[in-house]
This record gives sequence, structure tokens and C-alpha cells, in this order.
Amino acid sequence: MSTKLNNISDSSSRFCVGCGVCLAVCPQNALCYRLNDEGFYEAFVSEGKCVHCGLCRRVCYKFSEDKEHSVKLEEGMLWATQSVREEVKQSCTSGGVAFEMARYCLAKGYKVIGVVYDYETHRAKTVLTDSMDGLEQMKGSKYLQADMQGALQELVEDCVLHPKQKYVCFGTPCQINGLKRLLSIRRIKNEVLTVDLFCHGVPSYKVWDEYRKSFPALRSVVFRSKIRGWHNFTLALETDFGKYYQVAERDLFYQAFFDNILLNKPCFDCKLRSRYVSADIRLGDFWGKRYQKREDGVSACLILSDKGEHLFHRLMNEGYIKSIAKESIEECMASQSHLDYSHWSVREYAFDCLKNGISLKQTLRKYRKMLPYSHRLRFWIKRWLSFVPVGLFRQMKIWYRKSI
Repeated sequence: MSTKLNNISDSSSRFCVGCGVCLAVCPQNALCYRLNDEGFYEAFVSEGKCVHCGLCRRVCYKFSEDKEHSVKLEEGMLWATQSVREEVKQSCTSGGVAFEMARYCLAKGYKVIGVVYDYETHRAKTVLTDSMDGLEQMKGSKYLQADMQGALQELVEDCVLHPKQKYVCFGTPCQINGLKRLLSIRRIKNEVLTVDLFCHGVPSYKVWDEYRKSFPALRSVVFRSKIRGWHNFTLALETDFGKYYQVAERDLFYQAFFDNILLNKPCFDCKLRSRYVSADIRLGDFWGKRYQKREDGVSACLILSDKGEHLFHRLMNEGYIKSIAKESIEECMASQSHLDYSHWSVREYAFDCLKNGISLKQTLRKYRKMLPYSHRLRFWIKRWLSFVPVGLFRQMKIWYRKSI
């Protein structure tokens, strides 16, 4: 019999974030990891195997305090940065800094842990690599929840076999927090640099799988193409039958993503997104007024530890990245998706629609009727503006931001 880790009797009101850390620490293999009925990875306990050692609870964010293995976000030092190479900026989501960090570390003998898109399963998957070919597959954002359990187990085994091997790990805030707990409880002394993201939250595989039905024989996915510039989110797909490019305002997957409804339960009040950071460095897009005229991409690089600062300065000194300016954390955070999300009842209704076989398009129409009028009006204005030529649209946004 399998039981959700969420259902184990405890005083916590939190939900499983699906990081997979508990599986890597369980000595009895009493945990399994699979998609739940909402389409998110979740840990389940096999009651027959569990000996109640409590190790899973000790590494689980659900049973911990936010400040454990973390620092407050405002304690960091923020830089606006870019890769020095134009081809990297064009092929990466923002300023290409994550790729340059991974490339530098690889050249220095580190192994890299990051996310790829698996075209056999059509899932995002965290993998460990020591090659440039592996690094190339990690390029760009994957707006899906990554299956991390295999990479964590491989990391632990590799650390035991090679105690002097060094690693750099990229993941969401909750995944990096879980990794820190795992390294601590396993008493792993290897050098592990950690890099997390200014996180929006993760959408459901129910959304992605329903969306993919319109694109059979999918062979290439770029979740953030810069074909219309850095500021215009464009999904680029390639199938056996042709290519598809669509801006966020007219794409079903992006609409569901930016509505902030069909996200994982713990994303709704995640303090690791908004207040605390477990990583050495946090990376993301530097949105806001300051860089609104740029379309090549600017990375927000938040330094949170001595290790992170050392890596950042080595990247600059050795010509991997360039610093544009030291910036205010408050200015950057004002334009990030860092606030707690509301509309919980709308979320529950939307998932009931998907579970009952209602199409993604119809589900969006149904739950949007439950949202405030201001939300719906904003959606229709953005959709209308998406038909405006890119250059004019960019100028309109600049005029608007100057007026507020």
C-alpha cells in the first residue's frame, strides 16, 4: 500500500514539492516517485517497507523551517550581467550567464547537474554530465517540473566514489534547498556549488500533455525563443509536419502558465521563491524599466555566499561574462514573479475540469470566468497588443512605463 507523504500524520500544512530528495536518503527504498492526479511529481510511501526511521522527514522541506539551510534574499548582492558571446545570448533564455557558469565549471573539472528535455517521455529531467554535448542540451529554460530523483542518487553515489570531485548544480529554489539538506544529512564533503532561479512556479504535466496533443511527432521544444526579442515570450516547436512559433498571449500553454492557476500547490505560498535562498547564486531575467530597451537579454545575478562571489569574479576575470552594473535588489524583485498566488478555489475548479477530460482551451475559458474582471481585462488587452508589430509594441511599453 502506498501513501502520499503529504498524508503522513504531522502538524505541517505544507505540500510535497516533488524534489525527490527523500528517495535518495531512504535506506529501505520505501519511497516511490510519480506524477499525482494533478500532474505533479510527488513522493509516496510504501507502508510495508517503511521502518519509520525518520530520515525522509529530516530532509523534507515540508517538515522544516524556511530559514534552515537558507539566507534572506535581501542579504545578497545583485549584478546585471551577460555572456560576452553573442551566440550564447541568442541561444539562451536571458543573458546566458547560467550557461557560462556551467561551461567555466566544466573546464575546471566540475561535473554539472542541470535540466534537459527528454523527447522520449516528454518530461523535463535533471541529469549529471561531464561533457559539452550534455551542457548544450541544458541550454534554455524548461517551464516544467523536472524529475530530479535519478540525478540525486547518481550524485550521492559519485560523491562516495570520488570524494575530491567537484559539482555545480542548477535547479529551482525548492530543489536546491532539498539538495542542501541531502548533502548535510549524508555528510558529503565534496565541493558543490548551487545555483537556483527566480522562480515563477511549475505548471502541471496535465497541462503540457493536453497541449502537446495539437503537436504530434514533437521533436524540438524551445520554451523561450528570442525570435521576437527577449521581452516577447515566444514558444517555438518543431514537429514532423512543420514549425510553430507563437507569442505567450496567443499560446494556450503560456496562457495557463501566466494565469498562475494551474501551478503546483506548494508554489502558491513558497517562501523559497520570495524571501529565502538556499543557493550560492540565484539567476533570472532582469525585468523592469532599466533594461526595457534591450532585446539581447540581461541576467539578474544575485550573489549569496563567498563561494558564489568567488565564482562570479572568476567568470568576469577570465572573460566568460561581463558585468553591466551593480543593481538594487528591490528594483529587480519589483518585476519578478515572487509574490504568493491567490485564487485557490479557482485552482481546484480548474484541475477538476482537466481531470474530467475537459480540454485545456475549455478549461481556461471556464476558470477565467471565475477570476476578477480586472484580470480578464488585462488578458484581453495583452492579447490585442500581441498583434501589434514588435517594434511598435516595444515602444508602447516604454511609453507606458515612463508614465507610471
